[in-house]
Amino acid sequence: MCWICAPGTSSTSAPATGADHRAAGPTTTGPAATPHAEGVRMTRDLTAARPPGRAPAPTGTGTMHRRVTVVDGGVRFLAWTSADGLRSETARIVTTPRGLRASGTVLTLGDRPCSTSYALLCDATGRTRRLSVRAESASLERAVALTRAPGAPWLDGTGRPPPHSGLDDVIDIELSSSVLTASLLIRRLGLHRPDAPAEPLHLTVARIATPHLEVGTMWRRIRVIDHADDRGVLSIDGPDGSSRITVDDDGFAVDVDPQDTGTGNPDGVSNAE
Repeated sequence: MCWICAPGTSSTSAPATGADHRAAGPTTTGPAATPHAEGVRMTRDLTAARPPGRAPAPTGTGTMHRRVTVVDGGVRFLAWTSADGLRSETARIVTTPRGLRASGTVLTLGDRPCSTSYALLCDATGRTRRLSVRAESASLERAVALTRAPGAPWLDGTGRPPPHSGLDDVIDIELSSSVLTASLLIRRLGLHRPDAPAEPLHLTVARIATPHLEVGTMWRRIRVIDHADDRGVLSIDGPDGSSRITVDDDGFAVDVDPQDTGTGNPDGVSNAE
């Protein structure tokens, strides 16, 4: 199962920060009907999110291909769809000398359709400073945010430290169902450039798993395979699988192709500066 192309694992053992809206019982309208205090629902090491060899049911899996590319100055509008047509993502990206900000939506269809919207901010060095996410389906509505000021620790949307010390040294954040957030790590490390290092890099990232928006950490091994013309090809591995990702000359994903399932944890995992 591809680490980008698969929905995130979930658990119901911890209380949610957002609200679950079940079909049973009456519904109400107005502010009281939907509490939206943003915070971390649950934090854990997602390496052990499921037993080895067991993957979640595929929904919107397969190669993600970029179908729309519109560039207007420093603004991009990109759209990707999965090969089976069950997942799509759109993103509006603004790049300036001060960094990058983006907003996007991931729509997953199938047996359990879900819409996930996000907004993110990166500084001039490519470090993620804020990622806020909202997931909605027929049975749930949840929100989570992680934010970090320069030289400060990660905080959740309520201004409190997330209950996971493993986030202290993390620089990059993934949203499990998002192609765009996979590009941020590549751009920060400059791996889309022809002079990118050939040796594999090992690091730990923070990961928000959809649709339940659990927050945890996960190791990544990323390696440049090839650079040709205006395209770069990289391999990204983790305990949840391996993907081959093709990026344009600005580091944004063009294709994401799942390769196999992942197991284990490599030696020497650290955060690449």
